[in-house]
Amino acid sequence: MVALPLMTADSVLHEKILRDLDEAEELLADSDPVIENGPMASLEKDEEVYLRYRQLRMNYYAVLALKARVYLYAGEQANALVAARKLLADSKVNEHFPAVDPNKLLANQSNPDRVFSTEVLTGIYKKDRVDIYTNYFSAEQAGNNYLHPRKDFVGTSLFAGETQDYRFQTWWQVASGVGESGHSLIKYKGIDKPSGTKESEYFYAVFMSLIRLSEVYYIAAECEPVLSDRYGWLNQMRTRRGLPELTVVSEDDFMKRLRSEYLREFIGEGQIFFMYKRLYININSDENGYDTNTYGAKEERYVLPLPSGEVDNR
Repeated sequence: MVALPLMTADSVLHEKILRDLDEAEELLADSDPVIENGPMASLEKDEEVYLRYRQLRMNYYAVLALKARVYLYAGEQANALVAARKLLADSKVNEHFPAVDPNKLLANQSNPDRVFSTEVLTGIYKKDRVDIYTNYFSAEQAGNNYLHPRKDFVGTSLFAGETQDYRFQTWWQVASGVGESGHSLIKYKGIDKPSGTKESEYFYAVFMSLIRLSEVYYIAAECEPVLSDRYGWLNQMRTRRGLPELTVVSEDDFMKRLRSEYLREFIGEGQIFFMYKRLYININSDENGYDTNTYGAKEERYVLPLPSGEVDNR
C-alpha cells in the first residue's frame, strides 16, 4: 500500500468537502422530502421505513448547516454567514425543527426528549445508547470510573446560577452515589417505552445528534460583523433555552458567552473540542476551573500526528 501525497487543508476544504456539499445541495434542493414534509420521525401505515426518519439521512437542511460549519472552520466567516442565514431565514426550518417544548420536557419524568430531537438536523440511530449512560455517566452503575465534572463546576461555572436553563434542568442531576457530590450528566439516560402504541421505543430514545440547529445560530452569531447583531443571534438561542436576553457589552464578553453556550449545548456530543481547536485559545480558568498555564492551547493538544504507516512511506 502506498500513501497518497498530502493535501493542504485549503485544497481538502475547497476541492473535496465543499465541492461535495455544493453538489449535494443542488441535488437535494428539488428532491429531498424533508423540505415539504419535515423529519417524519415516526412510522406511518404501509409506508417503508427508509422513506421516513429524514433526520437519519444527509438531508438538505443538514447540508446547509455543514456548509456553514466548514466555512467557519476554514476562517471564511462571510461565506459561513451566508450559509447560516440561508438556513435560518427559511420559514420551513422553524416549522420542521421547532424549539424543544418545555411543557413536554420539564415535568416529564418518564419519557423526556433529553436530546432535544426536534431541533436536530441530522443524527445517528444508536440502539444501545442507554449503555453510554450506564457505562460512563451513571454514578450508581459505572463505579469509580464514571465521567463527571468537578463538584462545583456545573452550577457555579457552567451555568453561573442560570438554573432555569432547560439544559441544566433536564441534562444534569445531583450525583447520588455513595460519597459523591456535584452533578451527573443524564443526557443519555434511558426512558420508559411507549405504552398502547405500535412503536417499540421512542425515536429520540435511540437518537444521537451530529449537527443541530443551535450550532447554526452560534455560527451566525460568531460571523456577524456588527456586535449587536452577534448578540441578537445568541439571544435567540438563549430564549429557546428559557433564558433572558443579554445586553450588548463587548467583543470579549460576547466570545466568552458564546464559548459558554457551546459548553452548555454540546456536552457529550464532541463539538466542544473542535470549538477550542478552531479558536486555538487557552481554556480559560473562569470557564472550567483549570490553570491556563497547565491546560493552555498547545499544538500537541489539538493536532493529531500522522499515522506511522504514512510517515514511513514518505
